[in-house]
Amino acid sequence: MNIPKLDSRSKGDLIQRIQQLAQSFTPEWKFTQDHPDLGSTAALIFADMMQDIVEKYNRTAEKNMVEFFRRLGACSQWTVPAQGYVQFTVSGAPETVSGEMLEQGVRVLAQGKDGETQHLVFTVTQPLYAVNSRLLSAFYENTKQDHIVLRYQAQEGKKPEGILLFGDLGANLQTHKLWFCAGECMDANEGVEVEISFSFDQAASELIRDFMGLFEQGIATLRYSGQDGFQKAPSLQVRGTCLSFVLPKEMLPVETTFHGVTGYWFELEWSKAEVAEKIYLQQIQVASRGRNLEPDGIFNDAGQLVTQRFQPFDVSPIPYSSVYFVSDSVLHQKGGEITLEFRVDYLRTPIQEMAEQEIQWKHIMKKSKLEKPKEYDVKVQRVVWEYYNGSGWVRLFDHDRYSGVFDGSNDQTMVRISFSCPGDLRPAFLPAGESRCIRARILSVENYLKYNGYYVTPVVSQPLFSYHYSAPQPCQYGLGENCLEQRFYHWDRYSSSFPAAYRRPDLGESMYFCFDAPLSQDAVRLLFVLGEAKQPFCEPVLWEYYSSGGWKELSCHDETKGLGQTGLLNLNHNPDFAKTTLFLQEGFWLRARLLGGQSGSGVELKKLCLNTTRVLNVEKQDYEYFSIRRDDPKVCMLRGQNVWKAKVFVDELSQTSQATAEQWIRQNRAEGEWDENGRLTRLWILWQETEQLQQAGETDRCYQLDRDLSQIRFGDGIHGKIPPESERENIRVSYYTGGGSQGNLPPGAIGMADRSLGMISQIENPVKTWGGQDRETMEEALRRSAASLRSFGRACTAFDYEHLALQTQRDIVKVKCLSCTDGQGRRDYGAITLVVLLKNPEFFAQISENLRRVLEEKC
Repeated sequence: MNIPKLDSRSKGDLIQRIQQLAQSFTPEWKFTQDHPDLGSTAALIFADMMQDIVEKYNRTAEKNMVEFFRRLGACSQWTVPAQGYVQFTVSGAPETVSGEMLEQGVRVLAQGKDGETQHLVFTVTQPLYAVNSRLLSAFYENTKQDHIVLRYQAQEGKKPEGILLFGDLGANLQTHKLWFCAGECMDANEGVEVEISFSFDQAASELIRDFMGLFEQGIATLRYSGQDGFQKAPSLQVRGTCLSFVLPKEMLPVETTFHGVTGYWFELEWSKAEVAEKIYLQQIQVASRGRNLEPDGIFNDAGQLVTQRFQPFDVSPIPYSSVYFVSDSVLHQKGGEITLEFRVDYLRTPIQEMAEQEIQWKHIMKKSKLEKPKEYDVKVQRVVWEYYNGSGWVRLFDHDRYSGVFDGSNDQTMVRISFSCPGDLRPAFLPAGESRCIRARILSVENYLKYNGYYVTPVVSQPLFSYHYSAPQPCQYGLGENCLEQRFYHWDRYSSSFPAAYRRPDLGESMYFCFDAPLSQDAVRLLFVLGEAKQPFCEPVLWEYYSSGGWKELSCHDETKGLGQTGLLNLNHNPDFAKTTLFLQEGFWLRARLLGGQSGSGVELKKLCLNTTRVLNVEKQDYEYFSIRRDDPKVCMLRGQNVWKAKVFVDELSQTSQATAEQWIRQNRAEGEWDENGRLTRLWILWQETEQLQQAGETDRCYQLDRDLSQIRFGDGIHGKIPPESERENIRVSYYTGGGSQGNLPPGAIGMADRSLGMISQIENPVKTWGGQDRETMEEALRRSAASLRSFGRACTAFDYEHLALQTQRDIVKVKCLSCTDGQGRRDYGAITLVVLLKNPEFFAQISENLRRVLEEKC
């Protein structure tokens, strides 16, 4: 501050003036400063003395100004303690150690800026329950856009940092899928047609038509389990409420174990859920149809036969010989209607020719003397059709309808054998290994013992299997996945309908935070360190938690102003936290839900720190006791220096009735002390601090704190009440000392406590401490006081706003007031915009809120 000088002469000016006067009054002096004589020496001494007088005289204006402002009540602003946040980490397993309670007043220590040996003391200003929990994951959900994004996943050694809140960036994890398991009908070969039919629960025909149309539009996709995972069904056809496709050779179904259930699984996926979520399904049924499927092999008692044309019983049929028709895929269709179709021809082979090949006959009679023997047809008369049930071969039919298939009466005709595939059909042991098959076994051969005639043996060609289901097979198991959560279905005829797809209720935008332990205790605090939003963040936020009864509003005090600024989320008692699974993540959940209609701007959560509370760079001193006698000055001298705040209690029991004292104690207006007999011995009443005792009334319980001198000054009975006189100490003072810019420390500077804190294993400040200010210099005090006199504590001109901002927040380096200008720099009459340069710009949100409140009061 520039204070005008009353006398601008310097020491050089004084010496030069002495030299000029010496030439007139004492010309005999040789006045030189390098080799002064006696007179010159005296003159130089006089110049020094005169310079001191001039300097004191020049400070007269400053002294008068100081006295002027002092009489107006102005004084230098005292030191301000730095504030910040400290995070506590709990050790031990959450199952055995739930947390640690830290009371208000716990002291933590930090090394000073310059590395001096004495530690700086910070005091915890809020009680804290340090819960033994950690953040497992964070998700962003936008129900309007059907969007789910994973924003954070816990990793060993990695802290929750750089989490984007709201916005729409990131890969969408939202899925709408429905899996269902089919039975043996899907154990099929190429060329088999698969048909899936849906049964709906009271859906309108237009909605059903729209639902089936999703498959034609490509919005819905059908896949089935194959060799390399789920593969898309080719050439999908839509017929009414059915889907059908033909299995290609290179993409056959494969039995798969999916979520503990083994079978042939299908997957339905919807890229959009608008129509699918309106559909409720009662059942899904699957059927397959195979036509003209070649057998896997043909065997008889001698071995494997050529499939296309073969003699099932060789040339000479004998009783109990058998032919086996093998098809694993067809004979696996339990309950399916199976048809075995083949063409039958007969080959007539003379019996004699067969015999001559083995016996060398000799004639002992003339052939003319022999009577020509009668010829017979030796042929299969009856066969029985059988299958293997795991214990033995049993009849396939309970009638003889197909027993005469090879009796020779159907030469050059097609034979068709139809049956329902038995449920207990099992693979049988054949020369090529275990396979599912049916067999035809000869029960009787006509003319079996005749040796003259012909063997009429059947020749089978073009054997083909076909099958279909008269009723599709209902699926028993299903799994739905929506919103990253899965629901398992076990369907039977008593099951209720289920949604084809679903979305969450229209909640707009929400952030979900999952923890591995509940945050149910009182005084749980979380620090949200936020970056700058892309746009001003002004949407109201509702905090909720998942309880035993579902989502419930969280009992808390939100210092972040709805995730708009760095601050603490202070949780009160929320006892019914419940574990649940959301987005495939099990844990205890918090949810921040935007209540406004617009989308969030997307702000970065730089850090999320559990078990964090506020600290101040002050140290609480022990109680000090005083007494004031009649002739003593009404002043108490404190032992500590650099006092920040004090509480003064005065024992007024001698001046208070017993009934009044007890009433004040019940109303928490006073604190009492009792002896062993229950008699009240002390009545400590809290007195209030005032800046001006001269303005206090004679009955006001007040005092004035001189922080420079560490003095507590009481009134004189006219301006402020005098404490009662007492022979014993009846004044009790508790106070804090500390503060200054030395408390502004970088992150991690605070690292220990002054004592053991139970299960607390680590202490640190996640962000730097800020706000510490040294005592105001005289020049700064005069400049501020002069500005206050100019503005009279009111905000009218641009200068007033700038001065009040500087006076309110000492962290401001520079400030500029723009009148009639809004925050975007546009002309707006009546608007006031302040541009401030801060020492700690990351705490702009808190500082600007305080400035806004003060300036609105002063307007």
